[in-house]
Formats: sequence, C-alpha cells, structure tokens
Amino acid sequence: MAADIIHQLAEKDAGRELSPTPGERANSVNICRNLLYHAFKRPETKGALRCIHIGASIHAAMRWDKRRQYKPNDYYDFEHATAALSYCDAFLTERPLRDLVTRPQINLESINGCRVFSDIEEAADYIERLLLSE
Repeated sequence: MAADIIHQLAEKDAGRELSPTPGERANSVNICRNLLYHAFKRPETKGALRCIHIGASIHAAMRWDKRRQYKPNDYYDFEHATAALSYCDAFLTERPLRDLVTRPQINLESINGCRVFSDIEEAADYIERLLLSE
C-alpha cells in the first residue's frame, strides 16, 4: 500500500503516468517494507503511529496464539481495543482480549499508558483513583 501511495505521488509530481517494470515495483515494495520495519523499531514511531502499531500487534498476537480460535466478532473487539489502547486511560474488556493485548511480547499497555481491565472491581478502583487525582 505504501509503495502504491508513493507511486501515485511520483506520478502527480511528474505530471504523467509512470509504468514501473515488475522488478522496479518489487524493489519499491521491498524498500517500503524495510522502511516500515525499521521505523517501528523506534519508540517514537510506535507513539506517532500507534493505531497502526497496535492493530498490527493484535493481529500478530492472534495469529501467534494457535489455541485461540478467531470469531467474527473478534474483528470489532480488535477495532475497539486499538482505539482504546491508542487514546484512552483505561480499556475495559473480557479476559481473553485483556490477556491477548497485555502479553509481555507486545506490551500494548505501555504505548499510551492505557491500563486494561477485565475485572469490574479493579476497573472501578482505577477509575476512582483517576477521578480523585484530577
């Protein structure tokens, strides 16, 4: 997708249609993959592009866990988790999704400092502490 966007920008800048060879197209895609790979190794990129990072991390964690079966409603849960983990102080969800997003391998709570809860009492205590600290 990044290679396509760069190609469209190059065509716009050139003022004409550009027709890369299959080899040039493959090289462009590879450069974009490497750029994104190395960019996401930097902490500031994870923060600036946190929705992309969180969504990709949830997807990877889901695929990595062979015991967890994907359900159609998971798509919506993952979208909610991505938004909450990116922009909120707390995310309240079910235990399986909490376990998925808080795994040490991906540590999604640390990106925006969003705490994840599946226990209602723990969540209520945390929210109360947040309100009292304001």
